[in-house]
Amino acid sequence: MRLALEAGTFLNRVLDQEQQARELGVTGVPAMLVGDDSATAEPVIGAVPYDWLKSAVERALSGQSLDWRRRALRSAIRLTNRQA
Repeated sequence: MRLALEAGTFLNRVLDQEQQARELGVTGVPAMLVGDDSATAEPVIGAVPYDWLKSAVERALSGQSLDWRRRALRSAIRLTNRQA
């Protein structure tokens, strides 16, 4: 492992995966995308309580996986408006 690190054997692969993670909204570990499609999947970032993960899975199974994006967007807009 030390030789691979020193030689940068996997550097490009790691950098590509970091870029992909940023594009998917992954900001921490562990990270899971709950859903069938990464474009609509709900990200579960960090060591979350079991109930949070269970709720994300239930939303995905019920077809409500897009609702979290709408709520997050509305929250971000409210926060931005308060700061302005």
